[in-house]
Amino acid sequence: MNKAKIYQKKATEIIKESIKSVVYIDEKAWNPFEGIKYDKNIEEHIISKKLYKNLKDQGINLNIHKFKKGEQDLPLSDNKKQYLFRDIDLVLLDWDLNEEDTLNEFSLKLLDDIIRQPHIHFCSIYSSSPYFDEIIQKVVAYFSGYSDEDFDKIREQLEHNDDIIEILNEIDITSQPSGRTVGEVMRLDRNIFDQITTITNLNNQESLIPMAISVNGNLSKPEVALDYSTEIISKTGSEYALIINNTVISVLKKSHNKPKALINNFSKLISSDKNKSFFKLLGLDMQNQFSKYGAFIDPDILNISFNTFMHHRKMMNKTGTKPSFDDFMKNLFIENSKLRLSNIHLEILENEFLDKFRVIKKDLDNNELALMNSFYNGAKIQNPEKRAVNFGDIFFNESDNNFYLCLTPLCDCIIRDGESNTDFKYYFVKGSKLNIKEGIEKGDGGFISYIDQNTCISWAAGEYVKPFQFYIPKPTIYKGYVNMFDWYKKQSYCEPFKYLFSLKQNYAQRIANQAFSHPVRVGVDFVKK
Repeated sequence: MNKAKIYQKKATEIIKESIKSVVYIDEKAWNPFEGIKYDKNIEEHIISKKLYKNLKDQGINLNIHKFKKGEQDLPLSDNKKQYLFRDIDLVLLDWDLNEEDTLNEFSLKLLDDIIRQPHIHFCSIYSSSPYFDEIIQKVVAYFSGYSDEDFDKIREQLEHNDDIIEILNEIDITSQPSGRTVGEVMRLDRNIFDQITTITNLNNQESLIPMAISVNGNLSKPEVALDYSTEIISKTGSEYALIINNTVISVLKKSHNKPKALINNFSKLISSDKNKSFFKLLGLDMQNQFSKYGAFIDPDILNISFNTFMHHRKMMNKTGTKPSFDDFMKNLFIENSKLRLSNIHLEILENEFLDKFRVIKKDLDNNELALMNSFYNGAKIQNPEKRAVNFGDIFFNESDNNFYLCLTPLCDCIIRDGESNTDFKYYFVKGSKLNIKEGIEKGDGGFISYIDQNTCISWAAGEYVKPFQFYIPKPTIYKGYVNMFDWYKKQSYCEPFKYLFSLKQNYAQRIANQAFSHPVRVGVDFVKK
Protein backbone atom coordinates (compact mmCIF):
# COMPACT_ATOMS: atom_id res chain seq x y z
CA MET A 1 0.00 0.00 0.00
CA ASN A 2 1.50 3.37 -1.03
CA LYS A 3 1.74 6.34 1.36
CA ALA A 4 -1.32 8.11 -0.08
CA LYS A 5 -3.46 5.03 0.52
CA ILE A 6 -2.04 4.58 4.04
CA TYR A 7 -2.89 8.19 4.90
CA GLN A 8 -6.39 7.94 3.40
CA LYS A 9 -7.05 4.71 5.33
CA LYS A 10 -6.11 6.42 8.60
CA ALA A 11 -8.27 9.44 7.71
CA THR A 12 -11.22 7.13 7.00
CA GLU A 13 -10.87 5.42 10.39
CA ILE A 14 -10.81 8.73 12.28
CA ILE A 15 -13.66 10.36 10.32
CA LYS A 16 -15.83 7.25 10.68
CA GLU A 17 -15.38 7.41 14.45
CA SER A 18 -16.19 11.15 14.43
CA ILE A 19 -19.61 10.95 12.80
CA LYS A 20 -22.28 9.68 15.19
CA SER A 21 -25.14 12.11 14.57
CA VAL A 22 -26.43 13.46 11.24
CA VAL A 23 -29.17 15.86 10.13
CA TYR A 24 -30.62 15.86 6.60
CA ILE A 25 -32.27 19.15 5.51
CA ASP A 26 -34.39 19.23 2.35
CA GLU A 27 -37.60 21.01 1.36
CA LYS A 28 -39.06 17.68 0.18
CA ALA A 29 -37.59 15.41 2.86
CA TRP A 30 -39.72 12.58 4.26
CA ASN A 31 -39.69 11.92 7.99
CA PRO A 32 -41.27 8.54 8.91
CA PHE A 33 -42.21 9.88 12.36
CA GLU A 34 -44.27 12.86 11.16
CA GLY A 35 -47.18 10.88 9.68
CA ILE A 36 -46.53 12.01 6.10
CA LYS A 37 -47.39 9.37 3.50
CA TYR A 38 -44.37 7.91 1.75
CA ASP A 39 -44.30 8.54 -2.02
CA LYS A 40 -41.91 6.34 -3.98
CA ASN A 41 -42.16 8.72 -6.94
CA ILE A 42 -40.48 11.57 -5.03
CA GLU A 43 -36.69 11.35 -5.13
CA GLU A 44 -36.27 13.03 -1.73
CA HIS A 45 -38.61 10.47 -0.09
CA ILE A 46 -36.47 7.65 -1.46
CA ILE A 47 -33.29 9.38 -0.27
CA SER A 48 -34.76 10.01 3.21
CA LYS A 49 -35.76 6.37 3.60
CA LYS A 50 -32.40 5.03 2.39
CA LEU A 51 -30.45 7.46 4.56
CA TYR A 52 -32.41 6.45 7.64
CA LYS A 53 -31.85 2.73 7.03
CA ASN A 54 -28.21 2.99 5.95
CA LEU A 55 -27.14 5.24 8.84
CA LYS A 56 -29.10 3.27 11.41
CA ASP A 57 -27.34 0.07 10.26
CA GLN A 58 -24.01 1.80 11.02
CA GLY A 59 -25.12 2.98 14.47
CA ILE A 60 -25.45 6.61 13.35
CA ASN A 61 -28.41 8.75 14.45
CA LEU A 62 -30.29 10.64 11.74
CA ASN A 63 -32.64 13.61 12.10
CA ILE A 64 -34.69 14.29 8.94
CA HIS A 65 -35.99 17.84 8.59
CA LYS A 66 -38.41 19.14 5.95
CA PHE A 67 -37.30 22.71 5.33
CA LYS A 68 -39.86 25.52 5.22
CA LYS A 69 -39.30 28.95 3.71
CA GLY A 70 -38.37 31.48 6.39
CA GLU A 71 -36.37 29.06 8.55
CA GLN A 72 -33.14 30.30 6.98
CA ASP A 73 -33.66 33.66 8.73
CA LEU A 74 -34.36 32.30 12.21
CA PRO A 75 -31.68 33.23 14.77
CA LEU A 76 -29.38 30.48 16.03
CA SER A 77 -30.96 30.86 19.46
CA ASP A 78 -34.35 29.79 18.06
CA ASN A 79 -35.51 26.38 19.31
CA LYS A 80 -35.85 25.04 15.78
CA LYS A 81 -32.24 25.92 14.94
CA GLN A 82 -31.12 24.45 18.26
CA TYR A 83 -33.04 21.27 17.41
CA LEU A 84 -31.39 21.08 14.00
CA PHE A 85 -27.78 21.70 14.92
CA ARG A 86 -27.22 20.81 18.57
CA ASP A 87 -24.92 17.77 19.04
CA ILE A 88 -24.68 17.19 15.27
CA ASP A 89 -21.47 15.95 13.59
CA LEU A 90 -22.53 16.00 9.93
CA VAL A 91 -25.12 18.07 8.05
CA LEU A 92 -26.51 16.90 4.71
CA LEU A 93 -27.81 20.15 3.20
CA ASP A 94 -29.92 20.28 0.05
CA TRP A 95 -28.59 22.96 -2.28
CA ASP A 96 -31.91 23.88 -3.94
CA LEU A 97 -34.19 24.55 -0.97
CA ASN A 98 -36.57 26.76 -2.95
CA GLU A 99 -37.24 26.88 -6.71
CA GLU A 100 -37.51 30.67 -6.66
CA ASP A 101 -34.18 31.07 -4.87
CA THR A 102 -31.94 31.10 -7.97
CA LEU A 103 -28.96 32.47 -6.01
CA ASN A 104 -29.29 29.71 -3.37
CA GLU A 105 -29.36 32.24 -0.54
CA PHE A 106 -31.47 29.95 1.66
CA SER A 107 -28.83 27.22 1.58
CA LEU A 108 -25.99 29.71 2.01
CA LYS A 109 -27.63 31.24 5.10
CA LEU A 110 -28.08 27.79 6.64
CA LEU A 111 -24.47 26.98 5.74
CA ASP A 112 -23.44 30.09 7.67
CA ASP A 113 -25.39 28.77 10.69
CA ILE A 114 -23.61 25.42 10.36
CA ILE A 115 -20.18 27.02 10.19
CA ARG A 116 -20.90 29.03 13.33
CA GLN A 117 -21.30 25.79 15.30
CA PRO A 118 -17.80 24.86 16.56
CA HIS A 119 -18.82 21.21 17.06
CA ILE A 120 -20.02 20.61 13.47
CA HIS A 121 -16.96 19.49 11.53
CA PHE A 122 -18.59 18.14 8.36
CA CYS A 123 -21.19 19.34 5.88
CA SER A 124 -22.14 17.74 2.56
CA ILE A 125 -24.06 19.88 0.12
CA TYR A 126 -26.51 17.58 -1.64
CA SER A 127 -27.38 18.48 -5.21
CA SER A 128 -29.09 16.93 -8.22
CA SER A 129 -27.13 19.32 -10.43
CA PRO A 130 -23.91 18.04 -12.02
CA TYR A 131 -22.42 21.57 -12.04
CA PHE A 132 -20.42 21.40 -8.83
CA ASP A 133 -18.12 24.21 -9.99
CA GLU A 134 -21.01 26.69 -9.86
CA ILE A 135 -21.93 25.57 -6.34
CA ILE A 136 -18.40 26.03 -5.04
CA GLN A 137 -18.13 29.45 -6.67
CA LYS A 138 -21.30 30.57 -4.91
CA VAL A 139 -19.97 29.29 -1.58
CA VAL A 140 -16.57 30.95 -2.06
CA ALA A 141 -18.20 34.27 -3.02
CA TYR A 142 -20.61 34.27 -0.08
CA PHE A 143 -17.83 33.58 2.42
CA SER A 144 -15.22 35.81 0.80
CA GLY A 145 -15.17 38.23 3.76
CA TYR A 146 -17.00 41.12 2.06
CA SER A 147 -20.57 42.39 2.35
CA ASP A 148 -23.02 43.29 -0.40
CA GLU A 149 -22.24 46.96 0.32
CA ASP A 150 -18.49 46.32 -0.12
CA PHE A 151 -19.11 44.66 -3.49
CA ASP A 152 -21.29 47.59 -4.58
CA LYS A 153 -18.42 49.99 -3.84
CA ILE A 154 -16.00 47.82 -5.82
CA ARG A 155 -18.41 47.50 -8.76
CA GLU A 156 -18.87 51.27 -8.90
CA GLN A 157 -15.15 51.59 -9.72
CA LEU A 158 -15.51 49.13 -12.62
CA GLU A 159 -18.78 50.02 -14.32
CA HIS A 160 -17.15 52.50 -16.69
CA ASN A 161 -14.94 49.86 -18.35
CA ASP A 162 -16.61 46.91 -20.11
CA ASP A 163 -13.25 45.51 -21.24
CA ILE A 164 -12.07 45.13 -17.63
CA ILE A 165 -15.38 43.49 -16.67
CA GLU A 166 -14.89 41.05 -19.54
CA ILE A 167 -11.46 40.08 -18.15
CA LEU A 168 -12.88 39.72 -14.64
CA ASN A 169 -15.66 37.45 -15.89
CA GLU A 170 -13.02 34.99 -17.08
CA ILE A 171 -11.43 34.66 -13.62
CA ASP A 172 -11.89 31.43 -11.67
CA ILE A 173 -12.57 32.74 -8.16
CA THR A 174 -11.66 29.38 -6.61
CA SER A 175 -7.96 29.93 -7.32
CA GLN A 176 -5.58 32.87 -7.16
CA PRO A 177 -5.38 34.74 -10.50
CA SER A 178 -1.97 35.24 -12.05
CA GLY A 179 0.02 38.45 -12.03
CA ARG A 180 -0.46 38.56 -15.80
CA THR A 181 -4.15 39.36 -15.25
CA VAL A 182 -3.14 42.37 -13.13
CA GLY A 183 -1.09 43.62 -16.09
CA GLU A 184 -3.98 43.15 -18.52
CA VAL A 185 -6.29 45.17 -16.27
CA MET A 186 -3.74 47.95 -15.67
CA ARG A 187 -3.10 48.32 -19.40
CA LEU A 188 -6.76 49.31 -19.70
CA ASP A 189 -6.77 51.56 -16.61
CA ARG A 190 -3.51 52.18 -14.76
CA ASN A 191 -5.23 53.69 -11.72
CA ILE A 192 -8.05 51.16 -11.37
CA PHE A 193 -6.59 49.46 -8.29
CA ASP A 194 -5.96 52.66 -6.29
CA GLN A 195 -9.47 52.94 -4.86
CA ILE A 196 -10.29 49.21 -4.92
CA THR A 197 -7.36 48.14 -2.74
CA THR A 198 -8.49 50.60 -0.04
CA ILE A 199 -11.81 48.72 0.06
CA THR A 200 -10.38 45.19 -0.06
CA ASN A 201 -7.24 45.82 2.08
CA LEU A 202 -5.46 43.47 -0.34
CA ASN A 203 -2.76 43.93 -2.94
CA ASN A 204 -3.58 44.27 -6.65
CA GLN A 205 -3.39 40.56 -7.46
CA GLU A 206 -5.39 39.46 -4.41
CA SER A 207 -8.04 42.11 -5.15
CA LEU A 208 -8.91 40.46 -8.47
CA ILE A 209 -11.14 37.86 -6.78
CA PRO A 210 -13.45 40.34 -4.95
CA MET A 211 -13.47 42.39 -8.16
CA ALA A 212 -14.59 39.34 -10.15
CA ILE A 213 -17.27 38.50 -7.56
CA SER A 214 -18.60 42.08 -7.57
CA VAL A 215 -19.44 42.05 -11.31
CA ASN A 216 -21.00 38.56 -11.32
CA GLY A 217 -24.77 38.86 -10.89
CA ASN A 218 -25.17 35.11 -10.43
CA LEU A 219 -23.36 35.11 -7.08
CA SER A 220 -25.13 35.86 -3.80
CA LYS A 221 -23.48 38.38 -1.48
CA PRO A 222 -24.18 38.51 2.27
CA GLU A 223 -25.63 41.60 3.92
CA VAL A 224 -22.90 41.45 6.58
CA ALA A 225 -19.31 40.46 5.81
CA LEU A 226 -18.61 36.91 7.02
CA ASP A 227 -15.04 36.99 8.23
CA TYR A 228 -14.11 33.31 8.24
CA SER A 229 -10.92 31.65 7.13
CA THR A 230 -11.80 29.87 3.89
CA GLU A 231 -9.52 27.48 2.05
CA ILE A 232 -10.03 24.96 -0.73
CA ILE A 233 -8.05 21.98 0.56
CA SER A 234 -8.53 19.76 -2.48
CA LYS A 235 -9.78 19.99 -6.03
CA THR A 236 -10.07 16.89 -8.20
CA GLY A 237 -11.95 17.48 -11.43
CA SER A 238 -15.29 18.91 -10.35
CA GLU A 239 -14.96 17.57 -6.79
CA TYR A 240 -13.95 20.03 -4.10
CA ALA A 241 -13.36 20.06 -0.37
CA LEU A 242 -13.27 23.36 1.50
CA ILE A 243 -12.54 24.21 5.07
CA ILE A 244 -14.46 27.26 6.25
CA ASN A 245 -13.65 28.18 9.83
CA ASN A 246 -13.64 24.69 11.35
CA THR A 247 -16.04 22.89 9.00
CA VAL A 248 -15.07 20.63 6.09
CA ILE A 249 -17.53 21.10 3.23
CA SER A 250 -17.95 18.84 0.22
CA VAL A 251 -20.48 18.58 -2.60
CA LEU A 252 -22.20 15.26 -3.31
CA LYS A 253 -24.83 13.95 -5.69
CA LYS A 254 -28.07 13.17 -3.90
CA SER A 255 -27.72 9.53 -4.90
CA HIS A 256 -24.76 9.16 -2.51
CA ASN A 257 -26.56 8.18 0.67
CA LYS A 258 -24.60 5.25 2.05
CA PRO A 259 -22.43 5.96 5.12
CA LYS A 260 -19.40 4.39 3.48
CA ALA A 261 -19.75 6.68 0.45
CA LEU A 262 -20.17 9.76 2.66
CA ILE A 263 -17.16 8.94 4.81
CA ASN A 264 -14.97 7.85 1.89
CA ASN A 265 -15.77 11.09 0.10
CA PHE A 266 -14.59 13.17 3.05
CA SER A 267 -11.49 11.04 3.68
CA LYS A 268 -10.51 11.07 -0.01
CA LEU A 269 -10.85 14.84 -0.32
CA ILE A 270 -9.27 15.63 3.05
CA SER A 271 -6.33 13.25 2.69
CA SER A 272 -5.41 14.52 -0.78
CA ASP A 273 -3.19 17.11 0.93
CA LYS A 274 -1.48 15.99 4.15
CA ASN A 275 -0.13 19.47 4.85
CA LYS A 276 -3.63 20.95 5.04
CA SER A 277 -5.43 18.08 6.73
CA PHE A 278 -3.16 16.52 9.37
CA PHE A 279 -4.01 18.84 12.26
CA LYS A 280 -7.70 18.62 11.38
CA LEU A 281 -7.48 14.82 11.71
CA LEU A 282 -5.39 15.12 14.87
CA GLY A 283 -8.04 17.36 16.45
CA LEU A 284 -10.82 14.96 15.43
CA ASP A 285 -8.88 12.02 16.86
CA MET A 286 -8.46 13.84 20.17
CA GLN A 287 -12.13 14.83 20.22
CA ASN A 288 -13.13 11.19 19.64
CA GLN A 289 -11.06 10.14 22.66
CA PHE A 290 -12.42 12.97 24.78
CA SER A 291 -15.97 11.88 23.97
CA LYS A 292 -15.12 8.39 25.20
CA TYR A 293 -12.99 9.09 28.25
CA GLY A 294 -13.26 12.80 29.15
CA ALA A 295 -16.25 12.46 31.48
CA PHE A 296 -16.66 15.22 34.06
CA ILE A 297 -18.79 13.18 36.45
CA ASP A 298 -16.73 11.13 38.88
CA PRO A 299 -18.66 8.34 40.67
CA ASP A 300 -16.60 8.98 43.81
CA ILE A 301 -17.96 12.52 44.31
CA LEU A 302 -21.61 11.48 44.04
CA ASN A 303 -21.51 10.58 47.74
CA ILE A 304 -20.64 14.17 48.74
CA SER A 305 -23.68 16.04 49.99
CA PHE A 306 -24.87 19.37 48.67
CA ASN A 307 -24.44 20.81 52.19
CA THR A 308 -20.73 19.93 52.21
CA PHE A 309 -20.34 21.50 48.79
CA MET A 310 -22.01 24.72 49.97
CA HIS A 311 -19.77 24.78 53.06
CA HIS A 312 -16.67 24.80 50.86
CA ARG A 313 -18.13 27.53 48.66
CA LYS A 314 -18.83 29.70 51.70
CA MET A 315 -15.26 29.23 52.97
CA MET A 316 -13.73 30.23 49.63
CA ASN A 317 -15.97 33.23 49.15
CA LYS A 318 -15.07 34.54 52.62
CA THR A 319 -11.35 34.70 51.94
CA GLY A 320 -11.59 36.71 48.72
CA THR A 321 -7.92 35.99 48.01
CA LYS A 322 -8.23 32.83 45.92
CA PRO A 323 -9.73 32.28 42.46
CA SER A 324 -13.51 32.63 42.48
CA PHE A 325 -15.37 29.48 43.41
CA ASP A 326 -16.75 28.94 39.91
CA ASP A 327 -13.25 29.30 38.40
CA PHE A 328 -11.91 26.91 41.03
CA MET A 329 -14.53 24.27 40.12
CA LYS A 330 -14.00 24.68 36.37
CA ASN A 331 -10.25 24.26 36.78
CA LEU A 332 -10.83 21.23 38.99
CA PHE A 333 -12.96 19.49 36.36
CA ILE A 334 -10.47 20.35 33.61
CA GLU A 335 -7.55 18.94 35.62
CA ASN A 336 -9.50 15.78 36.45
CA SER A 337 -10.29 15.29 32.77
CA LYS A 338 -6.62 15.74 31.91
CA LEU A 339 -5.75 12.94 34.32
CA ARG A 340 -8.32 10.64 32.73
CA LEU A 341 -7.06 11.46 29.25
CA SER A 342 -3.37 11.05 30.08
CA ASN A 343 -3.34 7.38 29.02
CA ILE A 344 -5.50 7.61 25.91
CA HIS A 345 -4.31 6.30 22.55
CA LEU A 346 -4.40 8.60 19.51
CA GLU A 347 -4.53 6.60 16.30
CA ILE A 348 -2.96 9.27 14.13
CA LEU A 349 0.12 9.47 16.40
CA GLU A 350 0.92 5.76 16.21
CA ASN A 351 4.62 5.27 15.46
CA GLU A 352 3.80 2.50 13.01
CA PHE A 353 1.77 5.02 10.99
CA LEU A 354 3.98 8.14 11.29
CA ASP A 355 7.25 6.28 10.69
CA LYS A 356 6.11 5.64 7.12
CA PHE A 357 6.57 9.35 6.38
CA ARG A 358 9.88 11.21 6.50
CA VAL A 359 10.80 14.82 7.21
CA ILE A 360 11.96 16.84 4.19
CA LYS A 361 14.12 19.55 5.76
CA LYS A 362 14.27 21.72 2.67
CA ASP A 363 10.47 22.04 2.79
CA LEU A 364 10.38 23.32 6.38
CA ASP A 365 8.94 26.82 6.56
CA ASN A 366 9.70 29.19 9.45
CA ASN A 367 6.19 30.66 9.40
CA GLU A 368 4.69 27.19 9.77
CA LEU A 369 7.06 26.49 12.67
CA ALA A 370 5.94 29.78 14.24
CA LEU A 371 2.28 28.79 13.78
CA MET A 372 2.98 25.47 15.49
CA ASN A 373 4.72 27.28 18.35
CA SER A 374 1.73 29.60 18.76
CA PHE A 375 -0.47 26.52 19.10
CA TYR A 376 1.93 25.09 21.66
CA ASN A 377 2.22 28.20 23.84
CA GLY A 378 -1.38 29.41 23.98
CA ALA A 379 -4.51 30.45 22.13
CA LYS A 380 -6.68 33.44 21.38
CA ILE A 381 -9.81 33.34 23.54
CA GLN A 382 -12.81 33.77 21.29
CA ASN A 383 -15.36 36.41 22.31
CA PRO A 384 -13.36 37.72 25.31
CA GLU A 385 -16.05 40.32 26.10
CA LYS A 386 -16.67 40.85 29.84
CA ARG A 387 -13.59 38.79 30.64
CA ALA A 388 -11.23 40.33 33.18
CA VAL A 389 -7.55 40.88 32.40
CA ASN A 390 -5.76 37.74 33.45
CA PHE A 391 -2.34 36.17 33.97
CA GLY A 392 -0.83 35.35 30.55
CA ASP A 393 -2.95 37.77 28.49
CA ILE A 394 -1.11 39.59 25.71
CA PHE A 395 -2.17 43.06 24.54
CA PHE A 396 -0.97 45.40 21.80
CA ASN A 397 -0.65 49.17 22.00
CA GLU A 398 -0.90 50.82 18.60
CA SER A 399 0.53 54.08 19.98
CA ASP A 400 4.01 52.66 20.63
CA ASN A 401 3.75 49.48 18.53
CA ASN A 402 4.68 47.30 21.53
CA PHE A 403 3.18 44.19 23.12
CA TYR A 404 2.32 43.83 26.81
CA LEU A 405 2.07 40.59 28.78
CA CYS A 406 0.13 40.46 32.06
CA LEU A 407 2.12 38.69 34.79
CA THR A 408 -0.16 39.53 37.70
CA PRO A 409 -0.85 36.35 39.73
CA LEU A 410 -4.22 34.75 39.04
CA CYS A 411 -5.51 35.36 42.55
CA ASP A 412 -4.80 39.10 42.21
CA CYS A 413 -6.72 39.30 38.94
CA ILE A 414 -9.97 38.39 40.72
CA ILE A 415 -12.34 41.34 41.25
CA ARG A 416 -14.91 40.82 44.03
CA ASP A 417 -17.74 43.28 44.53
CA GLY A 418 -15.75 45.94 42.68
CA GLU A 419 -12.71 45.49 44.96
CA SER A 420 -9.18 44.52 43.92
CA ASN A 421 -6.49 42.91 46.09
CA THR A 422 -3.88 45.14 44.44
CA ASP A 423 -5.80 48.42 44.12
CA PHE A 424 -6.14 47.65 40.40
CA LYS A 425 -2.36 47.67 39.86
CA TYR A 426 -1.28 44.96 37.44
CA TYR A 427 2.21 43.68 36.66
CA PHE A 428 3.23 43.59 33.00
CA VAL A 429 6.32 43.18 30.85
CA LYS A 430 6.81 44.97 27.54
CA GLY A 431 7.82 43.13 24.39
CA SER A 432 8.70 43.91 20.81
CA LYS A 433 8.31 42.00 17.58
CA LEU A 434 11.19 39.65 16.80
CA ASN A 435 12.14 38.34 13.38
CA ILE A 436 10.57 34.88 12.96
CA LYS A 437 13.84 33.32 11.80
CA GLU A 438 15.68 34.69 14.84
CA GLY A 439 12.95 33.44 17.14
CA ILE A 440 13.06 29.93 15.64
CA GLU A 441 16.86 29.87 16.07
CA LYS A 442 16.48 30.75 19.76
CA GLY A 443 14.18 27.77 20.29
CA ASP A 444 13.31 27.64 23.99
CA GLY A 445 16.49 29.55 24.88
CA GLY A 446 14.93 33.00 24.79
CA PHE A 447 12.04 34.63 26.61
CA ILE A 448 9.78 34.75 23.59
CA SER A 449 6.16 34.03 22.66
CA TYR A 450 4.33 33.30 19.43
CA ILE A 451 0.80 34.48 18.68
CA ASP A 452 0.49 33.52 15.00
CA GLN A 453 2.59 32.48 12.02
CA ASN A 454 3.88 36.02 11.49
CA THR A 455 4.38 37.27 15.04
CA CYS A 456 7.11 36.32 17.49
CA ILE A 457 7.53 38.55 20.56
CA SER A 458 10.67 39.01 22.65
CA TRP A 459 10.03 40.05 26.26
CA ALA A 460 13.69 40.72 27.06
CA ALA A 461 15.09 44.25 27.20
CA GLY A 462 18.71 43.49 26.48
CA GLU A 463 19.59 40.69 28.89
CA TYR A 464 16.68 41.24 31.26
CA VAL A 465 12.93 40.87 31.47
CA LYS A 466 11.75 43.87 33.48
CA PRO A 467 8.34 44.01 35.19
CA PHE A 468 6.39 47.22 35.73
CA GLN A 469 2.85 48.16 36.72
CA PHE A 470 -0.25 49.51 34.98
CA TYR A 471 -3.24 50.98 36.78
CA ILE A 472 -6.39 49.43 35.27
CA PRO A 473 -9.49 50.71 37.12
CA LYS A 474 -11.80 48.86 34.71
CA PRO A 475 -9.99 45.59 33.99
CA THR A 476 -12.77 44.09 31.86
CA ILE A 477 -12.15 43.58 28.16
CA TYR A 478 -14.71 45.61 26.19
CA LYS A 479 -15.03 45.17 22.43
CA GLY A 480 -11.58 43.58 22.47
CA TYR A 481 -9.86 46.52 24.22
CA VAL A 482 -8.80 47.63 27.72
CA ASN A 483 -7.83 51.13 28.91
CA MET A 484 -4.56 51.19 30.86
CA PHE A 485 -3.05 54.00 32.90
CA ASP A 486 0.36 54.97 34.18
CA TRP A 487 -0.12 53.71 37.76
CA TYR A 488 1.81 56.60 39.32
CA LYS A 489 0.43 59.52 37.31
CA LYS A 490 -3.00 57.88 36.80
CA GLN A 491 -2.84 59.14 33.20
CA SER A 492 -4.41 57.06 30.45
CA TYR A 493 -2.41 56.02 27.42
CA CYS A 494 -3.52 57.59 24.16
CA GLU A 495 -5.02 54.43 22.71
CA PRO A 496 -6.72 51.50 24.46
CA PHE A 497 -4.76 48.27 24.41
CA LYS A 498 -6.05 45.52 22.10
CA TYR A 499 -6.39 41.95 23.40
CA LEU A 500 -4.49 39.52 21.14
CA PHE A 501 -3.72 36.21 22.81
CA SER A 502 -3.42 34.23 26.07
CA LEU A 503 -0.39 32.17 27.03
CA LYS A 504 -0.69 28.82 28.76
CA GLN A 505 0.22 29.09 32.44
CA ASN A 506 3.56 27.29 32.24
CA TYR A 507 4.73 29.48 29.34
CA ALA A 508 3.66 32.66 31.13
CA GLN A 509 5.09 31.46 34.45
CA ARG A 510 8.54 30.93 32.90
CA ILE A 511 8.61 34.57 31.82
CA ALA A 512 7.21 35.69 35.20
CA ASN A 513 9.97 33.82 37.06
CA GLN A 514 12.60 35.65 35.04
CA ALA A 515 10.86 39.02 35.37
CA PHE A 516 10.42 38.90 39.14
CA SER A 517 14.02 37.82 39.66
CA HIS A 518 15.10 41.13 38.09
CA PRO A 519 14.95 43.13 41.39
CA VAL A 520 17.36 40.69 43.10
CA ARG A 521 20.04 40.76 40.42
CA VAL A 522 23.58 41.69 41.51
CA GLY A 523 25.54 44.16 39.42
CA VAL A 524 29.28 43.73 38.82
CA ASP A 525 31.86 45.68 36.82
CA PHE A 526 34.14 44.19 34.18
CA VAL A 527 36.28 45.99 31.66
CA LYS A 528 35.07 45.87 28.05
CA LYS A 529 37.08 46.19 24.91
